[in-house]
Amino acid sequence: MNYKKLDLAELRKLAEARDPKARLELADRYRWGKGVERSEEEEHKWVRLAALQGYAEAQYLWGSHYQYSWEKKQRRLAIKWYKKAAEQGYAGAEIALGDCYCSGELVRKDEVKAFNWYKKAAERGDSWAQNSLGFCYENGIGVEADRYTASYWYKQSADQGFPYGIENYERLFHSVI
Repeated sequence: MNYKKLDLAELRKLAEARDPKARLELADRYRWGKGVERSEEEEHKWVRLAALQGYAEAQYLWGSHYQYSWEKKQRRLAIKWYKKAAEQGYAGAEIALGDCYCSGELVRKDEVKAFNWYKKAAERGDSWAQNSLGFCYENGIGVEADRYTASYWYKQSADQGFPYGIENYERLFHSVI
């Protein structure tokens, strides 16, 4: 079903019937004002409901709301929601966790955990994660530095058209020549 093509009444009916994809589409419409008046409150309501249902994409988005939008004391809740989504194999959440552990934002810095979160998403083919994993190998973040393996992961990312993967692969390739 293409939720983006549904009219508002159909979409709301599905969302109220607990369809998590409909809930996220409705949240998106409230976020951007697509056919409705923009409302952060309504956006958060529908994302939260889908997240509480266990829908991985919604859990990731709910975690992002905590990380970037809310009071500092609540920001650590982002990790809880990212982990719920990551446990279901949602790449965006795995990358977010990798970023948090790499930078020490919201959690104690742990480069090995960062590396492992990036690796999970990279091995399933996520181009952003492949680029991040290449960066880890290039710079020895959570793993022994290995330019050959870094080049491999950058190429995997580049082959999917990811701009940073292309840039990093070309940079690393030309620095060796």
